[in-house]
Amino acid sequence: MTKRLFLLSLLLFLLTTAVAAATEVNCKYTKTEEYSEIERMLVYEGTTTKGGEDLLISEFSGGKVATFAIKNPNPFKVMVILNFTIEGAGGKNIQYGKFIEANDSVQIREVCRDGENVGECSIKPDSLIYHTEKPSVMYPKAVEVRKTRIVCERKPLGDTCLVNTNCDSDFCVQGICSDWEGCYLNDCKCSDFEVQCSDNKRCATKDSIEIGSQPICSAEECKTRYINENGLCDKAPIPVFVYILIAGGLACLALVLLRNAIVERKYLEKERKERLVKEIEKLKEESDALKRKKVELSELSYMSSKSEKLLQQVNALTNATEERMRRIEEANKKLTEVQKKGGIRYWRNPKMSYYPCYVEQDKKTDRLVHREIAFQQIFNHHLDFFKNKYPHQSFGDLEVHHIDHEPDNFDHRNLVIISKEEHRNINHTSIPVRDFNKGIEELRRVGIINPHIKRLVKKSSKQ
Repeated sequence: MTKRLFLLSLLLFLLTTAVAAATEVNCKYTKTEEYSEIERMLVYEGTTTKGGEDLLISEFSGGKVATFAIKNPNPFKVMVILNFTIEGAGGKNIQYGKFIEANDSVQIREVCRDGENVGECSIKPDSLIYHTEKPSVMYPKAVEVRKTRIVCERKPLGDTCLVNTNCDSDFCVQGICSDWEGCYLNDCKCSDFEVQCSDNKRCATKDSIEIGSQPICSAEECKTRYINENGLCDKAPIPVFVYILIAGGLACLALVLLRNAIVERKYLEKERKERLVKEIEKLKEESDALKRKKVELSELSYMSSKSEKLLQQVNALTNATEERMRRIEEANKKLTEVQKKGGIRYWRNPKMSYYPCYVEQDKKTDRLVHREIAFQQIFNHHLDFFKNKYPHQSFGDLEVHHIDHEPDNFDHRNLVIISKEEHRNINHTSIPVRDFNKGIEELRRVGIINPHIKRLVKKSSKQ
């Protein structure tokens, strides 16, 4: 009996192996196809978007304690809300919340108690419904899923293949399905580096066989392109006409060299004559230049008196220019003197394009008055507005613009905080100095708003 079971098992193993091998051979040439499959999964509330795997509920049992097991196959912790019905003693509907760790199982237990009496009961599987509350609200649902799978494919004549079983004809020759043992339509589709054998069954690589080895198809496989009487690759004998060609070539080379020597000599003689002609012309040019210089020297004596008069005029212009520069420096000095306005001591800083800067303890600083006033009285008071309007820019990245085009008017009602691009869009030449209304019109034209100026806030509400 044991021997029969062993033989039967061995036969079953061999049969399975043969079927698997046949399947593997037939499926070496495959294609991918799409198909639909219904899967149960956890989806987010009100959608069909997958949030996790369906919880696994099993092992229902009854008795004095009704139980079932629930497993969380997901890589995250869930809080599940269970609703189910108890049948038998203490029958009732129960809602139950439970945390289940990732890839963990828990057992749900309910004692069959009717008042103070304990009896028999069970949990009705069909009554069990659930959903998760954490990490997200998800419900179990059957969803149609599009998938792909690999299937075997048989090829027609002329199509590509790997093995015979890939073809309807069972002939795969040189990677092409054929209707006989040779290449399809007697064309093995050899590359430029191959030669087709005369039996039309294969390709062989050209110039690949060394001397002394036997080629498969023809002499084109030999590196020497020659086969001796034994059918082996060998050195090709040199024909007589090759020697004749070599002798003729050497004679032609000698004639060419002789001709080149004669031509080169003539060229050198011609070049020497041309060089002598150029030297004579150069001497003539130098003689003419000496004559011109004599004339120029005679003219210089006349020009010297005229040069003295021009020099006197240049000196006079220089003195006038220096006096003008002195006056400009005095004006700049007065412009940068310390001034006072609204309790603020400032000076016009030439390094800051003459914009007012603070004077502290009789020391002139580079701190721009209008920027600090804008920061303290506008930016800090309307911080939420500027963070929303310019979310990726700090105050240092923004520009402070004088509405009336007057640098000395640094009252916060004359200032607006805008981006560099908005500042470039303003046509500054259209705003006369100290004309506040023109300045507002230009800001409204380019769509600039600031919350501390009502006329600009009204413009934004219309937009």
